[in-house]
Amino acid sequence: MVHIRLPRGRDRCDTTNREPTQERSKRSLERILVATEELLDTELFADATMVRIARRAAVAVGTLYLRFPSKDALLPVLLERYEATLYK
Repeated sequence: MVHIRLPRGRDRCDTTNREPTQERSKRSLERILVATEELLDTELFADATMVRIARRAAVAVGTLYLRFPSKDALLPVLLERYEATLYK
């Protein structure tokens, strides 16, 4: 019998550094990013919460945390999106 050792904790299902491949996942990610941008138009980053971002994006909080372990993890992705619009 062969025993396969699975990684424990966050490494086991780490999706934060992967581009989504399924259309549904791509749409969810886009909704999360747009919702975060919209929220940051009206309030400071420090005041935004993951719960409010998830509600605005119409995704479960768990879905948001699966993709981004904290709201700080959203910043580099948002900055990259913003930079892409500058150089179009």
